[in-house]
Amino acid sequence: MAGQHPPEQIVRYTFEALEAWARENDCRREPEQTPREFARQVGDRFELLRGGVNLLADLYSLVAYARGRCINTKK
Repeated sequence: MAGQHPPEQIVRYTFEALEAWARENDCRREPEQTPREFARQVGDRFELLRGGVNLLADLYSLVAYARGRCINTKK
């Protein structure tokens, strides 16, 4: 998937998958919650996921709220 889709699309898809997983585990995102607030909630409830969901929320915030292409894919 990574080679076929832009990074922004993968980040959005992954964050939406996290939201779906969280709903299934009684940890749904409230409409007024920011991505970071939601990540904090998930991380507090599922401690092993804390680092990953925080990073994902940061990336998602960049994609959702920044103008233009915001993820550098060059190495």
